[in-house]
Amino acid sequence: MTPRRDCDYLREAPPTRTSPRSHGYSADRSDTRIEAHQAKHISAERRAQLEENYLPHEREARIHGIPQLGIARVFPFPIETLVGTFNPDTDIKSWARWVVGIDFGYGHPFAAALCAWVNDTEEFYVVDGFRMERAEAFYHVKRLAGLCHGLRIPIAWPHDGLQHEKGSGQQLADIYKRLGAPMMATHAENHGGGFHTEPAIEEMCGYMKLGKIHNREPYERSHRGDPQLSPRRGLQDCAAARRSDLCRSIRLHDAPER
Repeated sequence: MTPRRDCDYLREAPPTRTSPRSHGYSADRSDTRIEAHQAKHISAERRAQLEENYLPHEREARIHGIPQLGIARVFPFPIETLVGTFNPDTDIKSWARWVVGIDFGYGHPFAAALCAWVNDTEEFYVVDGFRMERAEAFYHVKRLAGLCHGLRIPIAWPHDGLQHEKGSGQQLADIYKRLGAPMMATHAENHGGGFHTEPAIEEMCGYMKLGKIHNREPYERSHRGDPQLSPRRGLQDCAAARRSDLCRSIRLHDAPER
């Protein structure tokens, strides 16, 4: 390929360079980002045309050079459309059903999300959540009690809670029950049965398009990994897993009022 003489634009408008130490990289590395407007051989009209050809959630990477994790986002929407502010005390109806969704984990983070579901308007609120790495069930339950101001909200759990813990031989869900956690009687399932990840993600995306899911924290870390991996591992982030578990459960389990 013949080098372009007009590449001198890099000296006119230097690309964005990030300090390696600010991201925890080694001292001999740095990030250099070149945005579309710095490519002087592409006209403004052509840039606008290119931007229109990409989906909104792809434009950050394709047009502005912002790295995208994995091979694609789990939720294909701009971040700003997924996050908003709401007051749980005034914006959530008094007849809403409350539930905590959890995703078991030790080596990878354990996660929980406190959510509310208003059945008549189909509004879904992600109120609060947390994740913990390398902590035992005892500490998870203590943190759940703090999240819910007491262990009084039912907990929806995924099917891997039926697995037996290697040390004691007890089922994971039973361990949490014995510690006082109000675990639901059975594991969460999708609409129509089953517990595959993709149907839950599809349902969540449908409600997101309708503006029915309200969050107070972003989903930008939720992305898909190598397609050869299992769907569960491909999510690459426990926030996506906990919300999919919760979305699977809230429609099927008649959670008591808060």
